[in-house]
Amino acid sequence: MNGFEYAAAIHMIMVGLVDEGMRCVEAICHRYDGERRNPWNEFECGNNYARSMASYALRPAFFGFQFDMAKGLIGFNPVQVPEEEFRCFWSLEAGWGQFRMTPGKCTLQVLYGNLPLQILQLPFLADRTLDRVTRDEEPVAHERTDNSVIFLGGIEIQAEQELFLSFHTQTDALPGD
Repeated sequence: MNGFEYAAAIHMIMVGLVDEGMRCVEAICHRYDGERRNPWNEFECGNNYARSMASYALRPAFFGFQFDMAKGLIGFNPVQVPEEEFRCFWSLEAGWGQFRMTPGKCTLQVLYGNLPLQILQLPFLADRTLDRVTRDEEPVAHERTDNSVIFLGGIEIQAEQELFLSFHTQTDALPGD
């Protein structure tokens, strides 16, 4: 039953068992490879059963995506970060956009709607120094915890706006050095 298999695989990925989780996903994909079964209809208990949509949860699991709109929190903690660039799509009730991370900086962009925000949780910042936080190049009042940026008084990011953060590790040279 692929819905349960996806749920187990996603849980494995979220707790760090990426290889084991991906073996489960590969087994499902093998079953629906286009020769044995239709790759566009992973049926379970009949065609188009909703539990088959569990595969969608692979994306936020790999992104480390989390949110709590009551707290005004959104967060990202990618399972595997490419050396050059990481980019992912996010979607919530009030809006959607993309999160992008490159060495030394990350951006949270709203492409449609808005994002009211109190806390941006980024566990990969724990061993880094935060240099700058801006929204559309204007400084944003914030406090820093180990893995979060807390926006004093909260902020709202509107469509076509971008929240920008730059950071460095202790071993990186500071800008201008």
